[in-house]
Amino acid sequence: MKGTRHQLRLRLLRRIRRSMDTVVAEPVQFTTVSGYRIAATLTLPSIPGVLPGAVLCPNRDHGQRNFFEDEPIRPEEVAGLGCAVLTFDPPGRGESWGPEDFGGPEHHDAVASAVRWLRDHPRVRGNGVGLVGLGLGCSMAVGAARVLSASGTPAAWLLDWEGPCDRHDITQGGTDKIPSMGRKITDDAYWVPREPTHHVAHIQCPYWRLQADPDHVLSDAHRHASAMMEAAGPLQWVRLNFHTAGQMPLRPAWISGGRLAANQSLLRAIGELSRGR
Repeated sequence: MKGTRHQLRLRLLRRIRRSMDTVVAEPVQFTTVSGYRIAATLTLPSIPGVLPGAVLCPNRDHGQRNFFEDEPIRPEEVAGLGCAVLTFDPPGRGESWGPEDFGGPEHHDAVASAVRWLRDHPRVRGNGVGLVGLGLGCSMAVGAARVLSASGTPAAWLLDWEGPCDRHDITQGGTDKIPSMGRKITDDAYWVPREPTHHVAHIQCPYWRLQADPDHVLSDAHRHASAMMEAAGPLQWVRLNFHTAGQMPLRPAWISGGRLAANQSLLRAIGELSRGR
């Protein structure tokens, strides 16, 4: 009953938001460094002036359409916060060119290219474009943030919603073979580029982890959240849920499970980050 009530409340909230916020969405394209053409959608609020931006990285197997079906936030909701929002089909999905890469280098390239494209838009503040990684979208978001950092143009911020931290989480202890694409769990050449814990310390931008208990997929929410926070330790600004930045309490206050809590916490965090925390 509680889950049903929350679903109904989320539907009502989305109806209210739609009636209050006017946004404009248009299909766009950009090209990765590898040369793949990426299908994307730019969603803008109908307010004047230069805007902060957010690139939304979808979960496993997901593309643009899933933001209206499966993902906990929708682009028009983020645009309603006063952000320019770019959603896209990662390589190997939807209408984009290229191979499926499950958060590997081709996906890093695509996300970094998305950030560069959005930065160049005349309505967008170039130094104000952040990244949102949803679930396994964390792998491509964190990898791309490292690519941008290495080029001397780090993202404005990175928000990670319940992303798996390493190969064991990504494959759920080796039981989920799809993201491995036939590789063994011991294949470091394949797995290291896809493990967010290897990249997050190098992103040179604020990192915010949102974690519910229970997690939307994994049973041990504590392990992968703690692993990501520990790996992000060298960064100047790190935050877990709505604790004070820089704190990792022994007993964190986990977000409640379910889509309603995920939707509300994501929008709250994106709002704070886009306004400069």
